[in-house]
Amino acid sequence: SIDELEKWVAENRFDYMTITKREFKERKELKPLGKVKNAPPWLKPAWVNEDPIFIIYSKSEQHREP
Repeated sequence: SIDELEKWVAENRFDYMTITKREFKERKELKPLGKVKNAPPWLKPAWVNEDPIFIIYSKSEQHREP
């Protein structure tokens, strides 16, 4: 779920996370991330390709490690 992903983002270090059609197929609850306008405030789009969907997200400033 989006809530579980937010918890994972807050607890883990990473530079980038990708979202593609595969995530929508296997994790339907993540489908809102396929449109950057629907992205939660704790994710920031770093690169976007719309067709085929391939989005690279990074953590927004609100979830940066110290």
